Amino acid sequence: MRLSNILEPRLGARGLTKGLSKIKELEISGCEELTSSLEKEDRCFPHLISLVRLVIEGNSALVEDLGKELEGLLQVPILACKLEYLEINNCERLSKLPKGLRQLSFLQELHISHCSSLVSFPDVGLPPSLKVLEIHYCPSLTYIAKYQIPQNLKRIEIWECGSLKSLVEEEKELVVSCSSSFSVSLEHLEVHGCPSLTSLSPRGQLYRALKHLEIYACEGLELIASDRDCGKLEVSPEDIRNLTSLKELEIDCLEGLTSFPSNLTSLEISKLKSCKRLWELEWGLHKLTSLKYLSIKSEDPDVLSFPPDGKEEMLLPKSLTALTIGWFPNLKKLSNGIQFLTSLQTLSLKDCPKLASIPEEGLPLSLGQLSIVRCPLLKERCQPGKGRYWPKISHIPHHTWL
Repeated sequence: MRLSNILEPRLGARGLTKGLSKIKELEISGCEELTSSLEKEDRCFPHLISLVRLVIEGNSALVEDLGKELEGLLQVPILACKLEYLEINNCERLSKLPKGLRQLSFLQELHISHCSSLVSFPDVGLPPSLKVLEIHYCPSLTYIAKYQIPQNLKRIEIWECGSLKSLVEEEKELVVSCSSSFSVSLEHLEVHGCPSLTSLSPRGQLYRALKHLEIYACEGLELIASDRDCGKLEVSPEDIRNLTSLKELEIDCLEGLTSFPSNLTSLEISKLKSCKRLWELEWGLHKLTSLKYLSIKSEDPDVLSFPPDGKEEMLLPKSLTALTIGWFPNLKKLSNGIQFLTSLQTLSLKDCPKLASIPEEGLPLSLGQLSIVRCPLLKERCQPGKGRYWPKISHIPHHTWL
């Protein structure tokens, strides 16, 4: 059921109770006066006993005043239903989520986006049943939990929250165990565009159940507790060892990393300023024996060949099935190290304007897909039937030239 742009709705329960009790999904968009009708004795929400999905769109009176309209809506009427999915979008006057939110004992997913005034979540915490939390474009938000993230939460996705400082607000007077304030079930953590974020978890501890960690444009982030303002991502070897479940890592910085989690199957690194450190890590790429997908995008002007000449066989894991290389401004050739990737099935080369050469021995026979995107010199040399390198790559079934 969808209610859209209704200025003076007449939704009294009288005569509608029977029908309302069967509604499973309700979307309310732009109904500015809806709450005043619901606050009457004949309000209809207590009868929505089958409601499992609720979407509130726009700056309606339903969510304008968090302490009155929305909190009253959540604390009293929705308690009578088994709401599993709640989505709140484009509510510019919403400053704080209601305390009643925690009483939604069946809530599985909470999605919030484009709420410019939203500063924080309820101090009493989020519903223990919550498994998915997605927050997009809430520039005033400072934290998502006062003391503790729900123990059953499996996925957190946060995009473009410029004021976010921490996932959990730390209180100096609060005495907690090191493990009590963060989720033990969290498997997917994705944070984009949060420049004020300094820590992912209280006391600098990472989430040990993580399988996917994705961090982009978080310039102030420190993954370990630190008394100094280093302005860099830092991860201790102990933190890395504790990430035994982590399979996928996406990150746009490398400074501060001393190693990679040993069980990674997918690794994406963007905006890498210097590749020298990448080859010198204590636990190097070649030791990631489970790694299947590797993407490296770097603006390092000193990289002329990839992988670097000398000991090519020791720089990349032979387990790789897919490799993406991009953004290198002065990269001129692929070195013989590519030849040692005998399991490689997909090779993507992107935005390398000076890349012109591949190994004289050609590319791995295992390749099934070759993509050359905005690499004009190499593209010219790989043209079907006439390019210099065509005889060396003609065995590859699928090609993409852009």
